[in-house]
Amino acid sequence: MTNISATFTLGDLQISQLSDGATFRDPKILFDGVDESEWTHALGLKSTDELIPFNFSSFLVESADSKLLIDTAYGHRDAEPNTESCAELLVRMSEKGVQPEDIDFVVHSHLHFDHVGWNLDKDGNITFPNAMHIIAEPEFDWWINYEGNDHPLKEKVQSRINPLIDNNQIKTFVGDYKVNEFLTMIYAPGHTVQLLESGGESLLIVGDGAHHPQHLIHQDWHPIFDWDRPQARASRKKIASLAIEKDSLVTGVHWPVLTLAKLSEKDGRYALKFIDRD
Repeated sequence: MTNISATFTLGDLQISQLSDGATFRDPKILFDGVDESEWTHALGLKSTDELIPFNFSSFLVESADSKLLIDTAYGHRDAEPNTESCAELLVRMSEKGVQPEDIDFVVHSHLHFDHVGWNLDKDGNITFPNAMHIIAEPEFDWWINYEGNDHPLKEKVQSRINPLIDNNQIKTFVGDYKVNEFLTMIYAPGHTVQLLESGGESLLIVGDGAHHPQHLIHQDWHPIFDWDRPQARASRKKIASLAIEKDSLVTGVHWPVLTLAKLSEKDGRYALKFIDRD
């Protein structure tokens, strides 16, 4: 059975990765244009036809004073084959004793639809009525204000943001932004990543900066979703440098529950060491 939630501590924080759909994907999607022998070796696959775990998830971060979500995952939808916890983010939250009205902040790494889906519930109402949604201003402008954006999911994304605008539940920022004493939004080209710090420990949640852990090791390996590949490489290099500088744990919303790692670099070659945490 695939893990659909896991909780661990980081200093004084309790952090839970909550799945909104744990499934499998063709790795060719994630390593577009990479020689098949390279990624099959890196992933330990016997065949290029093997599928690999893929996840749509959010991170619930609880401190003594607040509860926040990092991304709101894919949202309400019909059941999908070979997918556990499909559209069950709110169920996973409830299992942790947290209800939507308990959330104080939602921070969005970016506004792709699978990161904003639960901004509205299955009835089209605002899911987190007491939460300020925090979004990087360039990302907000691209999806909401820029008429030249011809992305096929533009209207779908706007449908998950406009009600929050109307309800004064959006806050934008430029550059890096400190949300509170333990969370900082770090600008990385095309995205933001979330830096959590508590009790002398730190964690980077990488969003779409790395759909798979291998993207931090091989920063020139691209999923088909990378529209601007030089920018994506720059983003990964910045994430990797920060993770090493701070000796941070790293994880991602698309990584299987629970995947934590630390990154190292020697002579320009990167490596990940996977970490077990209770």
